[in-house]
Amino acid sequence: MSVNSETRTLIDNLLKIFNEGKTENLDQIFSRDFVRHGPQNEQEVRGPDGYKRMAESYRKLFPDMHTETTDLFQVDDRVVLRFRTSGTHNGRRITVDGANIYRISGGKIAEDWAFYDTAVLSQAVGGQKIAA
Repeated sequence: MSVNSETRTLIDNLLKIFNEGKTENLDQIFSRDFVRHGPQNEQEVRGPDGYKRMAESYRKLFPDMHTETTDLFQVDDRVVLRFRTSGTHNGRRITVDGANIYRISGGKIAEDWAFYDTAVLSQAVGGQKIAA
């Protein structure tokens, strides 16, 4: 169940999108037909450009956003990331725990199932949907 070095690099680059705002080269992280199956407070996300819009929306809402890995493991083409994200919105600091299940195909993320505490996030942003 350990993660190989290619997967570790892929996930590290994914986290840089949120932690550092690095949204260039997303086509090296996500497949062209990428789909995110997110929680109800997110709009549908498809392809690298859709992911970029979503990430930029989160960074706009939480400019000091930081995500850290609490667990990471892989079974065949599935990778599970358990994380803790914190950030400040309108002077209010929040922390959200969650998990993502990624399907890897051709060395890229092809699908993402996202699970996190939507109530905490929704309350912090006044119930608005995260744009994608």
